[in-house]
Amino acid sequence: MEALVHTAPSTPGDCVTRWRNFGHDRLYVRTVAGADLGWWNLTTGEGHALDPQRTPELKRIVRDWLQANGLGAPARPVLRQVTPLEADEPQTPAKPRRAAGYAAPVRTVVEASADLLSNRAGEALMRREVAELAAGRSSGRRFADFVPEASRWEVGAVGEQLVADELRKLAAQDPRWGFLNSIPVNAKGTDIDHLVVGPGGVFTINTKHHRDARIWVAGDMLMVNGEKTFYIRNARREAARATTRLAEAAHLPIRAFGLVVPVNAASLTIKETSGDVAVVNRRRLVSYFASLPTVLDKDTVLAVFEAARDCCTWLGADA
Repeated sequence: MEALVHTAPSTPGDCVTRWRNFGHDRLYVRTVAGADLGWWNLTTGEGHALDPQRTPELKRIVRDWLQANGLGAPARPVLRQVTPLEADEPQTPAKPRRAAGYAAPVRTVVEASADLLSNRAGEALMRREVAELAAGRSSGRRFADFVPEASRWEVGAVGEQLVADELRKLAAQDPRWGFLNSIPVNAKGTDIDHLVVGPGGVFTINTKHHRDARIWVAGDMLMVNGEKTFYIRNARREAARATTRLAEAAHLPIRAFGLVVPVNAASLTIKETSGDVAVVNRRRLVSYFASLPTVLDKDTVLAVFEAARDCCTWLGADA
């Protein structure tokens, strides 16, 4: 498969590299100083800024490059997430009363604020891919030198996008459910793949894309093609982090539960469940959430979801 690489300055001091290969058509953007701003998907019209605060700069450079090359303005990105009860009239929900004896700890406030509703599935992984490409470029590698196989980041991002597709089905079927993608939890790039909030509770999802793999589960042990993993342990830690942060931000004694969601596995054998972490095949996600009993009322769901959308909820003192 032939790769086409084209480099041209969009404005003085800016550099745009177009990379077309393996079904992708992207613009990788950096400044004359060599700072990577991120990349733009020409197929979907979606931008991926390494630093969200520099998104306007990325959009401006891409817009200028497209106009200079006669390709028109970039398409406006579309939010893919769904808020709980979006079918209802917009309203400001009353803050639920705190449970007796519950004291919310003091929250460390960070200056930056962003609505995580705009985060797309796999966004954190694609940022890592951009970083690796930048490293390859700085060491003399050219985009044309890459072999025709998806990176581990791309494989992971595809898995998260497939899970997000199922979550959209859930929200469309029952608008009391909502979800967020790619939730950053520290400055090192660590994220929670998905957070799901609805009448059945609060859940973190750890997506694992293992195509045609044999997955075997017994308690806290999850094996992929006979190899031990720490997936269940990691999912438990993510749920614990979400429990602490959301309870603190929403001033409610809520508890999040962890899910491990295999994608495109050949088989999934569950000999014994772990109790607090469930392993659910991607195609069973909608039925899994739909089968849960109601444990949270509408006001609580909305309060938790609003807290979860705020990046300040997650980027605390340990970020």
